[in-house]
Amino acid sequence: MRIIEYLVRNVPQKGYDVEIIQYNILAYIVKIHRNFVSNMLFPHLHEIRSQIKELKGILEYLSEIEESGYWNVNQIDMFTGEIKRDYSFLDNINHDLLKEMIVWSISELEKIEVEGSALGEFFFQSLHISPVGVIPTTFEYGYFSYSSASSTGYFVIRYRVLNMLNVLESSLSLVLKCASVGFFDGQISLFDLKKLITQNHDSLPNPAFLHIEDKIGLPIEQTLEPLCRRKLLAFVVDNKLV
Repeated sequence: MRIIEYLVRNVPQKGYDVEIIQYNILAYIVKIHRNFVSNMLFPHLHEIRSQIKELKGILEYLSEIEESGYWNVNQIDMFTGEIKRDYSFLDNINHDLLKEMIVWSISELEKIEVEGSALGEFFFQSLHISPVGVIPTTFEYGYFSYSSASSTGYFVIRYRVLNMLNVLESSLSLVLKCASVGFFDGQISLFDLKKLITQNHDSLPNPAFLHIEDKIGLPIEQTLEPLCRRKLLAFVVDNKLV
C-alpha cells in the first residue's frame, strides 16, 4: 500500500470520511506490526521509512506552494534544471485536507518505525561476530558464515567491501558485494568449514573467514541475513580495516 496514492484517491475536493481513511491506514500499520512481532523486519522496516520520507517530501512541497502562492506540478533541481519529481497527481485536490491527513499519517508511521528500529538494534547487538582460525591481513574480502538457532547448518557468503564515493557529500561509503556460496551441514566444525571453502575458492589470497552467530533464531531472509551484512560492515569499520 502506497499511502500517498491512497490519500490522493480518497481525499476529494469536498467532504471526506476521516475515520474510514484513518482506519485503512491503521490496518496497514497493524499488518506491519504483526511482522515485527514475528521478528520479520525486512523489507517492512525499509517500506515504512520510505513511506515516511515520501510523505515528508510532499508535505514540504505543499508548504512551499503555500508560501509562494505558485503551483507547479514539477519539482525542479536548482543545479541541473532537471525534473526531480512529478507532482501532477496532486492536481485538483484540496491541499489543506491532504496536508492534514499526511501529518496524521506520518505521526502514526513514525510510531511503528521507532518500534521496528528498536527491534533491529536489539537483534543487531545480539549477533556475535568473530574470525575463524588465523586472522588474515585484511578483512576487506573473504567469506562470512552465519548460523541460527532456527537452523541446523551454516550459510556461507562470499563478500568484498567496496569503497563507494558519494560525490555530492564528498565522502566514502562502504558497500558489500555478496554472492551466496551455499548451505552446509551443522555437523562440520567451523575450522573444517573454513578449510573446505578456502580450498575450493583459492582465487582470493588468504581470504578472511568470519562467523556470525544468532542465538535468538531470527527469520533468515527477513531479518538475519540483512543484519549479518550490516554486522560485517560494522566489524570492518570498527577495526579500521579500510
